[in-house]
Amino acid sequence: MPSACSLITHLARAPKPTRSSGAPRNSATSPVAPEQKTQFIKDIAVAVRGATKPSLPTVAKFVNELTAALAEKALGTAEQARLAQDIEAVLNSAAMPVIQFDAVIGDAQAILQVGGAKRAAAVAVANDLRAVGQEVRRATR
Repeated sequence: MPSACSLITHLARAPKPTRSSGAPRNSATSPVAPEQKTQFIKDIAVAVRGATKPSLPTVAKFVNELTAALAEKALGTAEQARLAQDIEAVLNSAAMPVIQFDAVIGDAQAILQVGGAKRAAAVAVANDLRAVGQEVRRATR
């Protein structure tokens, strides 16, 4: 999914906020421009191949959590690709077995945690990704 890869790559390369002393600063702001988030939200809707699309508020919450988590620490190229694959898999998970769906969500969380995101942030992203997937899957239940 090029959209996820593009956003993840942008976040990985964006400069992290710093204090005037040069030390990292805790910041709730993301280096991603609002228009990039908006475009990513639209791209997610287009990436869903099934008839059931996730709601805009659910996708927006996921994108906000994801951008905040990725702003904490850069992911390597391989992790970026795996995370993008996991997102795409969830977006198109309508026919996916539950055990595989749960494994994909767990993998996304693990990628973020191993990549340096705080556990709470990784869990929030995983929960939001699960919510997106549940909306995509709701027609099959």
